[in-house]
Order: sequence, then structure tokens, then C-alpha cells
Amino acid sequence: MNTWKQGLILGAIIGSLGTFVGMRVYPAIYPYFFPSEIKTLSHQEKADSLEIELSFIDPMVNIFKVEGIESAGKSNSVSSAGARGLYQIMEPTWNECVKRLGVDWSFDDAFDREKSRSVARFYINKRIPEMLKAYKISDSQHTRLAAYIWGIGNLKKTYKKHGNKWEKYAPLHVTLYLQKYDV
Repeated sequence: MNTWKQGLILGAIIGSLGTFVGMRVYPAIYPYFFPSEIKTLSHQEKADSLEIELSFIDPMVNIFKVEGIESAGKSNSVSSAGARGLYQIMEPTWNECVKRLGVDWSFDDAFDREKSRSVARFYINKRIPEMLKAYKISDSQHTRLAAYIWGIGNLKKTYKKHGNKWEKYAPLHVTLYLQKYDV
């Protein structure tokens, strides 16, 4: 059997299994079967690949809900504290994330929808869970969101004092944010 036919059959099997178990198939497997189709990925395609990788981390925060709460979809938003873009990211957080992502984006790029989304997705669903684990804080959508809007230090202090009942002692703006997210 020709190699391209074997690749086609294997691709069909993997594709149907992916559909069967409700998972997206990694597009990265296709170049192994069809080397002539290898291409350089854009930063959005890289972010999408990261989202696929991160989708196996539980519990995933819905980045589009966060966008609606933070900026109502307005990419040119700037807070009084200086947070920018769709996800109202502060400059130190932006700089840390772009460094960890290995991209050369300035803080002015926080107004770019795709770049802002990539950074927020990385921060909420990759970096914050790493910090939660390091501080021995349970990983949930609420702890991720609290760390995102309130700061990991504030969450750490409250969690250390009150454990899993930390939400009862969180400030009103955190409670309201979590309620908006849960709607």
C-alpha cells in the first residue's frame, strides 16, 4: 500500500476516534503523513495549539467569558490602573507572560485582539495554575479567576487563613466577578 494511502487511512481512523471521544485531533500529526504540507504557524495558530494542549488541564476557564466581563469586547479599553486590552492585563503580567511564551510583543500589543487573547489564555490557564500548585491552593475556576483579578498574593493570604472557605472572605469585587462568570 502507498504511504499516502496509509497516512490517509490512519488519519481517518484518528479523526474518527477523536470525534468519538469528543476531542479535537491535533493538526500537528498531519505533516508526518503529508510532509509537503508543512507550514509555519501564525501566532494565532500557535495560540490555538496551546489552547488544545491546555484543554486537557481541568478546570479550564472560558476565556471569552472573561473578555466579556473585563472589557465587553472592546480591545482599546484602558483601566484607571493602566490595565489594557480585552483582558485588562497589567504591564508586569504582560511582560512576564510574553517572555514565558517566547514572543517579542510590547505592552502596546495588548490592544491587539489575538495577542491579548493569547497572553490571557496562557496566564489564566497555564501560569496561574502553576502558581496555585506552588502555593498549595486548590485549582478551580474560582481560584484561577480570583488570582487573575485580585492577585495571587491576596488569594494566597486568604486561602492560608481560611482554606477552601476563602470565598466567604474575599472582597466584594471578587465575589461579584465570580457571580458574573458563573451566569
